[in-house]
Amino acid sequence: MMEEVLLGISLKEGTGIITHDWAKPHHPTHLINTPTWSTVNDKPIIELDGTSEQVLIYSGDAVDLDFTSEDFSIDGWFLFDAIGTREAILNHGIDDLRGYALYKDANDAIVFETYQAAATQQTKTADGAISASTWYYILVVRDGASVRIYINGVDETTTAGTHIDPATTTRQLNIGRA
Repeated sequence: MMEEVLLGISLKEGTGIITHDWAKPHHPTHLINTPTWSTVNDKPIIELDGTSEQVLIYSGDAVDLDFTSEDFSIDGWFLFDAIGTREAILNHGIDDLRGYALYKDANDAIVFETYQAAATQQTKTADGAISASTWYYILVVRDGASVRIYINGVDETTTAGTHIDPATTTRQLNIGRA
């Protein structure tokens, strides 16, 4: 399970069940099932249990995170408790229908997918790229149809899909749950 997450969207408060990111405009970010706030290097982090706890940006507040034709990047620091299991990192849409997702698969590779009705494109790292109890800085960069995955500043992409623009989604953005 994903134990601790330092979100690339840099949450502000460091306490409570509703926080905001530093983006303009701010995204009200809701902490579901009371994840624990901690600090690492004076930065607030959220510890997620990998089952019921999650960070959620409701659909009406996530419209500018739809990323249908734009270039974008997603990043954060992640620490996983276990290997050999699928762990959701971020999901904004519906698998295989619309939107996009980032996760660690059961082979411990990092995977990014974009979705359109009846089509999915996937970019991933090598199996075994992630181990338990180690902090990883994961960065996903989409530039047109190209997606690259960086781990600790190194391009670890081994399978690069040609990404069609994700179909628009009005779904919430989930961090820590699919």
